[in-house]
Amino acid sequence: MFRAIAAVTLVVGLGVCGAPPTAEEPRLVEAYPNSVAAGNEGEFVTVAFPPGVNSSAYVLADETSQGKLPATDATGCRVVTFARTPGLTRALTNRTVAPLPAGIRLADDGDRIELRRDDHPVDGLAYDRASEGAVYNASTDAWRSLGATDRPVLPADRSESEVFVLPDEGGRARALLETAEERILLAGYTLTSRPVVEALRAAHDRGVRVRVLVEGDPVGGMSSRGAAALNALDRAGIDVRVVGGDRARYEYHNPKYAVVDDRALVTSPIDPSSAASPRSSSATRAGATRSRGPSSIRRSRRPSRQAASTRRPSRPSP
Repeated sequence: MFRAIAAVTLVVGLGVCGAPPTAEEPRLVEAYPNSVAAGNEGEFVTVAFPPGVNSSAYVLADETSQGKLPATDATGCRVVTFARTPGLTRALTNRTVAPLPAGIRLADDGDRIELRRDDHPVDGLAYDRASEGAVYNASTDAWRSLGATDRPVLPADRSESEVFVLPDEGGRARALLETAEERILLAGYTLTSRPVVEALRAAHDRGVRVRVLVEGDPVGGMSSRGAAALNALDRAGIDVRVVGGDRARYEYHNPKYAVVDDRALVTSPIDPSSAASPRSSSATRAGATRSRGPSSIRRSRRPSRQAASTRRPSRPSP
């Protein structure tokens, strides 16, 4: 089942490590005051440190308390997230994660946070009432949902692309799945196609890592065929997840793609999880039997990596 996922996001407009390139002092980057977890477990503050700066020389303070930042092993230009639950947060990001100083409790109804050295403030941020599950970005003075993404458009070389039409060439989608040697990451609105289920199970049986991600509450509810398809995959030992619930990042999960090894299949408006059979019901609201649309296979690692990264918490480099 889908679980709410926390992730640390990159800050736009800053240097490689999250700090201005000429900065001599660390800078406060983000604050996550109002976690969706009980008791606000999971709240954090993110700090960007220039090269050669020791985090233990600084104190983090809010309006009621303060505490010395712990030393971190990382050196050079780096971003460090100081979290109340570092063990959980560490599993969600490639950044250095350290404990938030004891006594620091970020207020949901507004707070001011300061970074101090020798009792002198070197940086600060202030926010008003914090939305639940939102991160405050100090550089933009704006809130965004934790884990929300803004991914760039990737240009394609014609020699790397194969274009066809679905459902006319529905067998092409299944044929791609059958060539998988290492991984299949399939995402769609729903999954109903028996040929796709069979191809996924066969891939799993020959040792391919298979993961499926679909909408948990499609318009009109999940069909009996869709539920049967997901149950069959789950019984086979395949990782099946549905997106939904109050903590979902977006209202609907409606992408249509499959990552097969280092190739990316992108379809519109028909879903690869239903397009392998022209008679199958659609993964879109229109219905596969009533829709036609272009699809493409990209033989390039960049788009496949970007598509794959949407299935997990953001993992920015430290």
